Amino acid sequence: MSEGKLAPAHRQIAEFLAAKYVSELLNEGLPLERILALITGFDGELMPSFNIFACWLAIHNKQSRNKLSQLDPSGLIYAADQQTYSPDEKRDIVLNLRRESYWNPWCIRALSHSPGFGGIVSLELESVFREILTNSERGNEHQSYVMLLMQMLADGEPLPTLSNVLEKMVRDPSWDQGVRCAALDVLTSYRARGCFASETLTSMVVDIEDGCLNDPEDELLGILLKALYPNVLSMAEIQQYLRAPKLTNVASEYAEFWTSHVPKESTPGQLAELLDGISEQFAEYRPFMVGEVGSITMLGQLPIKLLDRILRETRWRNPIISVAVDRLYKWLGIVSAPGLRFSQTQVDLIRFSLRRDSDGLKSLIAHGVETCLRRGEDCMGLVDRYLFGTRPWKYGRWCVEMALAAKEDEASVFYLQELLDCLMDGEYTDGLTVEGARVDLAANEALVSKFDEMVTRRSHVESVTESWSVAGTEPAEDTPEQRVWQAQLEAQASELSAGRGTPDLLHQAAEAYLGIQGKSAGKTNRQRLGNLVGSRVDLIDLLIAGIEGTVTRNDLPGCDDVVRLFDRVNSGEAGAVMPDAATTRG
Repeated sequence: MSEGKLAPAHRQIAEFLAAKYVSELLNEGLPLERILALITGFDGELMPSFNIFACWLAIHNKQSRNKLSQLDPSGLIYAADQQTYSPDEKRDIVLNLRRESYWNPWCIRALSHSPGFGGIVSLELESVFREILTNSERGNEHQSYVMLLMQMLADGEPLPTLSNVLEKMVRDPSWDQGVRCAALDVLTSYRARGCFASETLTSMVVDIEDGCLNDPEDELLGILLKALYPNVLSMAEIQQYLRAPKLTNVASEYAEFWTSHVPKESTPGQLAELLDGISEQFAEYRPFMVGEVGSITMLGQLPIKLLDRILRETRWRNPIISVAVDRLYKWLGIVSAPGLRFSQTQVDLIRFSLRRDSDGLKSLIAHGVETCLRRGEDCMGLVDRYLFGTRPWKYGRWCVEMALAAKEDEASVFYLQELLDCLMDGEYTDGLTVEGARVDLAANEALVSKFDEMVTRRSHVESVTESWSVAGTEPAEDTPEQRVWQAQLEAQASELSAGRGTPDLLHQAAEAYLGIQGKSAGKTNRQRLGNLVGSRVDLIDLLIAGIEGTVTRNDLPGCDDVVRLFDRVNSGEAGAVMPDAATTRG
């Protein structure tokens, strides 16, 4: 079976040559009825094994086309360049498709994926299509046939004079919803090619919202919004149509417009405008965004998709700094709202974007504390909820500084609690220990006392020292793999301190650090790294320094550099080497 072919290449060639030979026999006088008797069954229908042969015969032999188009009209569309057909032959094919669509509805799907399916459409057929589309029949067979013609019209040469007919079909509820949507698809394709006025589509949107145009499943509205945004309707104009979908058990055209079309087709500024609107009216939107409804329609993922796209678009240009802190904080409050459902991957992307700018992340946390205090809200859990647990590098020492500088007791308690969590988990401490934190806090005796109370309440915090261990247990004997890790880390100590360890070592360490590597189990990042180094817990800080150092390095190739090199290598360009990132980025 040849790739991309419906039949083996040798069979297709044989059928082509056989049809050409039989065509010559017909031209010499062989009756067409003799051939038809051989390729049709007792019911007069074409036998499946002769479908391709019959198509090639129609191409080679013009006198056989009329009869063969009655037997297999869709086959004639598959097989030929439709521009070689005369207007009468095209008309026969269109009319004969009625019969095929009646007994073989699957031909609709097959034909719609056929290249050049609309090539059969031409201006000479306008009256044929008009007669069919204005027929008062509404049976299932006729609706199936019209659906096929709609797809043909959407793909083919525009027939602007049919626009009024198509608009009436969209507005006529006696047609199946699928036919009405297909008719609207034709009109939107005409608009894209300059053959239909945008104002008419805009008026349809208004009529749907006013209840003058029946749209029971929001499918028409979804199609219209996709066609009109962003070139006709602005973000401010489409926001008025964000509401609960009429279908809550499936992802409809309407929901797809918001969750797929808008994020892809909007600029970061437009997305920010929409996210502002959602923030301001979230109480109204919450019922259809949270819980099962938001999960099925995927509208619950809209806020996080918008934020992810904004941050990704500006990722390499300091994403947090480029957005006002209070604005970003408000967005994060909506994205992290209880009840919204999204994947861990989406959360990880947001966390990655936030963590890239450590200073910006600290500004967000400080703003969050100030906002909570101003509103009289509890600050505890602020980072875990709003920021999905994202904390900046070297967070522990910053918490000490903020606790000392805080003017309100609630703020200082928050930063002390965050400091203690860092020390307990061994993350983002920058080498700070419990005793080191007490020394740094010594300038304020009240804070030292409060910190000591917190430490006492956390009975197991005694195990958090410069040499991390699990309280009350003796370290197990190191495995051969752990001894290999110890030797590698000692050999690369100076490089790791500068964030320049070997790529393979850093890659494996990062997998353990992020919990991706299954065999590196542990609740915290530090514990997972501890499983790699065994009893040499003093090497954990060295590993963390290596991992954190890679994040802030500016001499590594970027994504564009890697893609360019990949293309050069695949093209066989001689001497293709990884470009120096410092020179490629200026």
